[in-house]
Amino acid sequence: MSTTIADEIKHLTSEQIEELYEKYRSGEKNQTLIEEYGLACTPQNLYKVFPPIMQNDMICPTCNIPMYEPRQTKSNNLRTRAYFCCKCQHKRPVYEDHFNTVYCTCDACVQDRLDEKARLEQEKVERINQQYALEQYSTYPYSSLNFMDKCYLLALCQMQGKMGNDVLKPVAFHHARFTPTETMDRQIIESLYEKQILLVNPDSQLDAFSESGEHMAFYLTEVSWVVNVAGTTGNRLSLDEVQEMLLADLSAYPNEIYKDDIKQFIFELAEADLERYVTELLISFRLPAPPDKTKLSLREILNHFSVAQAYYFCFLAARSAREFYSDGAKSRQHAVNSIPNRLLTLKNRALMDKWDVKGYKWDRDASYSQLGNTFYGVLCPDAPDVAFLECPATLWENVISQRFPTSKSEECTFACPECGSVDHRFSGDMKLLLMTCNGCGFEAGFTELEVEAPEPDMTEKMEHST
Repeated sequence: MSTTIADEIKHLTSEQIEELYEKYRSGEKNQTLIEEYGLACTPQNLYKVFPPIMQNDMICPTCNIPMYEPRQTKSNNLRTRAYFCCKCQHKRPVYEDHFNTVYCTCDACVQDRLDEKARLEQEKVERINQQYALEQYSTYPYSSLNFMDKCYLLALCQMQGKMGNDVLKPVAFHHARFTPTETMDRQIIESLYEKQILLVNPDSQLDAFSESGEHMAFYLTEVSWVVNVAGTTGNRLSLDEVQEMLLADLSAYPNEIYKDDIKQFIFELAEADLERYVTELLISFRLPAPPDKTKLSLREILNHFSVAQAYYFCFLAARSAREFYSDGAKSRQHAVNSIPNRLLTLKNRALMDKWDVKGYKWDRDASYSQLGNTFYGVLCPDAPDVAFLECPATLWENVISQRFPTSKSEECTFACPECGSVDHRFSGDMKLLLMTCNGCGFEAGFTELEVEAPEPDMTEKMEHST
């Protein structure tokens, strides 16, 4: 803002300028004042011609000279009034209560803010490094990983593309989805973090952390991760080594002890895919997300239909919710709350009337998730789209469950109930046999079973029959 007399009022004396200002502040019309004093300006810009007032008691901290106060307007807007320096344009609010509304852009203030930001960031970095230091954690033995954890890790490694370092990129930064839904992303990442299979990388972007009292919280899908898995030597493995071991390990069919986990996850993946599809439909209809009990209805549908066929039921239910909202539902949420029952009604009618439900075509861009691709790449490598085209219940009963080894030698294999490993050592004698798992150290004892001798008459009958 200039401190010189404006050209529009240079023909006036100091007394006339003050007189004009007092009349302006008292409420006289601007056009009348312009005509009276012969000013060459518009009524809207009259307030701009009044010179600021020097304040000898307000000194600029940078230039050490008196600052100026702009004249008050008729509205007297306190938020925009600030003292200013005519040399460096430093600003200071006239009323300190409104400090946050006056943003000074002078070089000194800009630099002060940059320095303060750098100081706070450095403090944040130090707190993060202290709280999430990798040295404070023990490594997680590779032999203790269960089948599902191995699938999770392999999917995360495969999302990395070309391995450049030993840090997993944030899940939210990938173009491809890790799982069908963000909720499942967070649940899986959190489970790996709680087991300390994954550790927070202290060098993650600062925006991935937030202060929560004395604790530095973080966003599960926005921090980068360190795989905290160790080999037989006890040293933390690199990502390349982890991926190589996982690929070799998962090339064989999983141990039978994981059958229940695998069956459950087949349905969970399918449900998540349908939940994502329903949510996207509702967003396109400008409706909120479906209620939680929608998952129960989706599970019922998946007991009889494939994901490709279930898409049809989801579309009908979402469209019905949109029509219900248009026809007089109390609210958008009221409309989408009808979806769970609508899905079950459609399923029951389809089964009762024996509908010929045509499945949707598999759209890789819409339905692809890295974890689903990895999971079925292990279980059904010859049919990558089987999870979309086959009913999960049928897929499990007729395909996947049949592939587990059932030979006598496999049935007699000891598997550790803690980690699933079949790598054991035995000690003891025929009276007491002690098994120790080389993977996790779990111990189990086995005693000899006493078999009663057959009765004499039964022995005679057996000899006679031979």
